[in-house]
Amino acid sequence: MAKLVSLRGKCLETFPQMVVRFITIPRAMKSSKRGRERLRPSVSDSQPKKGYNESELLNPDFSKGDDAHWKHKLSQLNDFMKDLQKKVKLAEEMKKQEAHRQTLGLENEFVVSKIEEDASHVYKELSSSESNTLQIGGSEANDLSSIILSASQQVDSVLPKELVARINDDNLVLNSLLNSRNRNWNAIIDRLYRTTDRLKGIPKTEIHSKFLDNVKGLSFENIERLDKMLTESFGSGVEFDLGMYETIFINLSHLNPSRNDKQRIIQMMFKLIARYDAIKEQSNFTLSQKVLNSCLLFSKGISSFENMNAFLTKFKEDYGIYPNKHNYTMIIQFYVKSGLTEKAWAAFDTMKFLSLEHKPDVRTYNAVINICCKERNYAKAIDLFQEMNDFKVDPDEITYTSMAKTLAACSADSIVSEGKADSLRLMGWKYIHLLQNNFKTVNESKKTSYEYAAVEAMMALAAYDGDVAMARALYHRYITAVYKANLAKAQAYEEDKINYQRVWQKSLSPQLFNYLMLAYSKWSRGRLPILSGYEEGARLRHSILNSIDYLGRLDADEGIFTGLPMLPLAELFNESQILSESRAMWQFNLEFGGTVQLRSIPVQEAEIAFNSFARSANNFSEFKFKVMNQIAKWKMTLVNHRILNSSNLNTFLTIPLRLGDKKEFLLRFEEFVYQEQNLDKMLLQLYDSMKSLPEGEASIIRNNIESNISSFEKQMDPKIEYLASMKHKLLASSPIYELKIKLASKFRDIDLATTTWKERGDFRKSSPFQALSISERKHSDTRFACAMVEFFTSSGMYNDALAVVLSSQRHIKWTYSMVKPLHIELKRIEDTSSARKLLEVVNKKSPIQKIDDQIKNLL
Repeated sequence: MAKLVSLRGKCLETFPQMVVRFITIPRAMKSSKRGRERLRPSVSDSQPKKGYNESELLNPDFSKGDDAHWKHKLSQLNDFMKDLQKKVKLAEEMKKQEAHRQTLGLENEFVVSKIEEDASHVYKELSSSESNTLQIGGSEANDLSSIILSASQQVDSVLPKELVARINDDNLVLNSLLNSRNRNWNAIIDRLYRTTDRLKGIPKTEIHSKFLDNVKGLSFENIERLDKMLTESFGSGVEFDLGMYETIFINLSHLNPSRNDKQRIIQMMFKLIARYDAIKEQSNFTLSQKVLNSCLLFSKGISSFENMNAFLTKFKEDYGIYPNKHNYTMIIQFYVKSGLTEKAWAAFDTMKFLSLEHKPDVRTYNAVINICCKERNYAKAIDLFQEMNDFKVDPDEITYTSMAKTLAACSADSIVSEGKADSLRLMGWKYIHLLQNNFKTVNESKKTSYEYAAVEAMMALAAYDGDVAMARALYHRYITAVYKANLAKAQAYEEDKINYQRVWQKSLSPQLFNYLMLAYSKWSRGRLPILSGYEEGARLRHSILNSIDYLGRLDADEGIFTGLPMLPLAELFNESQILSESRAMWQFNLEFGGTVQLRSIPVQEAEIAFNSFARSANNFSEFKFKVMNQIAKWKMTLVNHRILNSSNLNTFLTIPLRLGDKKEFLLRFEEFVYQEQNLDKMLLQLYDSMKSLPEGEASIIRNNIESNISSFEKQMDPKIEYLASMKHKLLASSPIYELKIKLASKFRDIDLATTTWKERGDFRKSSPFQALSISERKHSDTRFACAMVEFFTSSGMYNDALAVVLSSQRHIKWTYSMVKPLHIELKRIEDTSSARKLLEVVNKKSPIQKIDDQIKNLL
């Protein structure tokens, strides 16, 4: 493995626009705002310094001024250029938006001018303080005839003149095709399909060079129309050439499967291939690599192993077209996504033994390193990283972050890490330092994904290390920056009132939030973080922690206050602070950044709705369907279910479990978890009670509810309240029952264990459990049985623990690591008979092994 580079003695440069943009130096609360302003750096990334004179800045007088004066002027010039770049970028985005919203009207000079503006024109507009007139190509903006002529010349390069004449709508053509970054070919195909001649009579060379080579982003309906127009003009035989096939296949491959009928798209692909097979002998071309790429890309998008395998076999056997390097990488990524890791490794090994053209590139290595992360195989990941160096494959940003995440994940498992968890996390941080050193500047197009990957890797290392301070700082820094960026876009493009709920939904990350919750759960009093143990890591940690303003003073100065409910402390010092902040952050994320109230559905509203459902339903099943449908509507509008998922909920419940707060665990369980058997019982009781209520009395109660809410609140029906809270509850799963058993073991609570045992038994009879595969059910039962054995062992109930092992040996393959604590206790109390029985189960041989032993004895 390449020697890890030390940054000792160098200036630590953290990730651009992510970690260190400015440093907040803590001051006493009585300090003035002016004092805080003096402590800020002179150049801010988010807002250029105001007060400079543009004409003086762009035309300086070099005859006066000392070094300090010109340094100050240079700083002002940097601020001015940053301000200018932001305005240019905003103007380009506004131009794209304008092309969608308005037609090209001659009455609005600004709209016309924005079509032709580029960076130099924007520069003239922004830097000129004397005139607001836009200069376009040396003429004034009001020269509309030259603008329209220029626009028409641009359109002629992407669409034949004959087609423009047939469409006979210049405004439609200009609006659809003038913006080269976002052309609307659907409108062109739709209008062209409605003409009489369509594509007839147009030379094939012009069809390709000025039409088909540019067409993209078509809907499925317009793809079918394009195919029909081409077959009308050129037939379905040899005249329907390779370029036409490629255009149709490429457009099919980029369709969104969630918005289209997957089967219809696949059928059209096979129909086109069958059409080619019919004329293959007479044609002078064969289907190309682009066609195979398109077929594989769509198969990957719909996660269809059967279709991908069918396309690969077809192209290999019938056309002699084999997957190239990019195809293999796509196939490996598909296998990883589908959980077919063995096939992914086989494909990767195949690539290495093919020609140099198939040699794995950095994207391929990144894909297999992700497999190592899933399989918790850090040794293989390190070997792959060394292999990249040996084969001269330069790692990219994703490679370093994937290595860090893999080492972090492996450090969480004591068996996988082999007692070297701290060493693995330390090595993970070294990859982060390499990332900082090798990628000080990042391509603008990759910046967003790079920043997220870097933050995710750093939060993973901090979370598994229990470094709450580092995880909090990274989360605060990243989410605040993303929220501000999304809010700025909303302010620029939303004419009506800003939808803050949607802004927060785009800004909050489920993965990063889970790492934050994991860090809370692994917090330990007095533990020294890995980063604090060496100089380079200590500098990194110190710079990140000091760059966060938990009080929001800088946000208030900018007029944007995110309001993350974190304690105004760089580090948390006790269990109560951890529990309080984790609860507040959980609520904040579920409520879309506090824009809604988690309990905003009043029981009164639910009572009226459920009573109506009971009256109109013909049976209980219909009533249950209507109630669950209403709850689903509340879920969609009132709770952020990107955050409220089973993974985050398990981590959220683990926090009080590891911190030893039984009451908090049970409160969280009751508030955010429901069990199917309880739900059905509540629904049935509510249905019976409402159905048996006379219609006249029901109307009186409904009127009382609507007219006198305060008196009704004093008599809330527990069943209504429970069902109204279903919008923010998740169904109890096997991992949650395991957490309850671990809680019972921690406090040796026999009643809690008995209740959980019974609830888990009822859960095994439920439809969600029965829907699992046999292997998943077996794995779930094995984990719960191990948790029960652990509980009985910790409670001194050794016979009960042994009974669980003996009664389940036909269904569970017990290993010594699963029963080691029980065996140690049995030896301690000198219960040799029970210890022997336990070892017989653990060392139980298969029938084949027993036959082999008998044969050896006979010999």
